Amino acid sequence: MEIGCGIGNITDYLLKDGDKVCAADIDADYVKFTAKKYKGRKNVKVIKLDINKPGKKIKSGAYDTAVMLNVLEHIKDEGRAVKNVKQALAKGGKFVILVPAMQIIYGEMDKALGHHKRYNKTELKELLVNNGFKILDIFYLNFAGIIGWYFSGRILKKSHIPENQAKIFDKYILPVTRPFERFLKPPAGQSIVAIAEKI
Repeated sequence: MEIGCGIGNITDYLLKDGDKVCAADIDADYVKFTAKKYKGRKNVKVIKLDINKPGKKIKSGAYDTAVMLNVLEHIKDEGRAVKNVKQALAKGGKFVILVPAMQIIYGEMDKALGHHKRYNKTELKELLVNNGFKILDIFYLNFAGIIGWYFSGRILKKSHIPENQAKIFDKYILPVTRPFERFLKPPAGQSIVAIAEKI
C-alpha cells in the first residue's frame, strides 16, 4: 500500500516486479489522475483516503507493506496516522517511511509545502516504537541537500528552490555525494528513511 501516491511516480517503481499495489491519496485530483493513469491495470487499485480517517476503506491486516514518502510531516495527528498504518498491515508487515529531517533547517519552503515539522532520528524512532513497530533500519539521506535547503528557506526566505540552484545541485553535487551515501550513512541529512516492522 502506498499512502500519498500523488501522480503515481513512486507507484511506477512499486509495480516493477508485478506486485499488487493499492495507491491512496487524500487529494481527489491526484486520485482521479492516478486512476486514469492505471486504468485497466488489474494489479493496481487507486483510492481516496485520509489515513487519519480510513473508515472501512482499509481492511485490518490487509497489506504486507506500507510505503509513506514525504507525507507524515503534513499530518498534525501523526500518532493516529501511524496507528492506522499498523492496523492496515499484517503481523510482520513492513513500513517504509521517509520524512524531512532537521528542524534547524525548517523555513519558508517547508511552510509553503504545508510541513508541520521536520524530524530527527530519535523522534521518528519513538513515534514508530510507541505505536507498535520495531525498527529494522533508520538513516539520514542527502547530506549535501542540507545547505541548499537552509540557504534558500532560512536565509533567502524563498518559498521554493530556484530552478538554477536545483539544476546545479542535480548536475554537479548529487552525482558526487550519492555514491558515498550508498556505502557510508551520513551523520545528518535533509531526509530520514526508516524501515519498521509491525509487532
